[in-house]
Amino acid sequence: MKFNYNTEKKKYIRKWEVLEKEYETAGMDKSLIEEMKRFDWELFKKERVFCRHNQYLEVSYPYNEGKSPEQNSLMLKFIEKFSYEERYFQDSRYGWIEEIENTSLVKKIKNLNISEIEILTMYVFEEKSQTEIAEKMNLTQPSVSRRIRVIKKKLK
Repeated sequence: MKFNYNTEKKKYIRKWEVLEKEYETAGMDKSLIEEMKRFDWELFKKERVFCRHNQYLEVSYPYNEGKSPEQNSLMLKFIEKFSYEERYFQDSRYGWIEEIENTSLVKKIKNLNISEIEILTMYVFEEKSQTEIAEKMNLTQPSVSRRIRVIKKKLK
């Protein structure tokens, strides 16, 4: 991260000059003020160490100021780490979810729990009856019927 030690130290000193005056006028004990100042100084040093060991990565879309991702050496080196593709629904029996073009419907389906998605898959795509679904999932037929109604409500 970006951290200019001299600039940040000057800010710290200015801040504490103001705070010391405020605390003294409020009647605070000098030793307590010094203790607070030491505590803040330790935080300042920790922030500096953190910034020194962590490189600032400007990630935005579209890229700021006309910069392309190729201009960022970290992006080039670790592009696989910054990229994520949800493959669960693509590589499984639930691949039909990714084929839906209505994005709001896809979000609603992905918010269903796995048993609801399984019931939906069997009922709609495998064209199984509620009785067959109940047998396969160790449920009763009325329970499957109720779950299908709940799924319909969630998808509206």
